[in-house]
Amino acid sequence: MSASVTQVPDLPATAPPTAAPLTSDATADRQFQRQAITEHFLTALEDVVWRYRAMSGHPEHADLYAEVVTAEVAHQLAVARGALHRHPSVG
Repeated sequence: MSASVTQVPDLPATAPPTAAPLTSDATADRQFQRQAITEHFLTALEDVVWRYRAMSGHPEHADLYAEVVTAEVAHQLAVARGALHRHPSVG
């Protein structure tokens, strides 16, 4: 069995919050980046659900499937959290 794990591409680091005030373009770009991270996270979780449903036809492997799902969700949370820390909210 092969599990596919989706990864968020490395996004450029942004200036720390103590940097010069953001222009409206920079604010819009940061909001766009956070929206893209959110969309990727939700899509990745939907993919996990679909893969689990495809595997769930074999109840004798339910514990293994639960471990795979748990690991994938934990990974996606870590990826999203890291990306969001690189793009803090504005305001």
